[in-house]
Amino acid sequence: MALGLRGVKIHPDFQRFEVDSPKAFRLFEACIEFDLPVLVHTGDFRYDYSNPERTARVLEALPQLRMIGAHLGGWSVWDRAEKLLAGFENLTVDTSSSFRWLGKDRSCEIIRAFGADRVMFGSDYPMWSQAWELDFFRSLGLDKKEEEKILWKNCAGMYRISFDSEEEKANACGQ
Repeated sequence: MALGLRGVKIHPDFQRFEVDSPKAFRLFEACIEFDLPVLVHTGDFRYDYSNPERTARVLEALPQLRMIGAHLGGWSVWDRAEKLLAGFENLTVDTSSSFRWLGKDRSCEIIRAFGADRVMFGSDYPMWSQAWELDFFRSLGLDKKEEEKILWKNCAGMYRISFDSEEEKANACGQ
């Protein structure tokens, strides 16, 4: 795109709209047209704007949409999100604002349900410490290939970022 955009982020709870509303579908169709992924705040037991059922309707209706579901697909409603969303190939999830509530075992279960190819690391900074989130992630016991995918490869692919050198890659990944 002329503006150099790599993606769009929406937060239905803050912006107060249902993720499966006709207006949201117009936005998603534009994202498909311009081949932009859309990062969506997903889940929250307090609201109904982006619950897993609504998110599943979007993913089913728009299989060409590249969606990133924040918070492992459903903040505070992780069980429903895993059950309803893990099968959608057009959904990648991020790890932001999840580890503190899920713990190691449950975090690993959800990561494995979606598959390392469809998970991206996220810290939800400035809400949480990036260092703490990264340390926790590295303590999960994932293998090196899974970690690489989640820490940078999946993100680079999603946003079409290429690295010219190993040094550039290491700097981008905080290594």
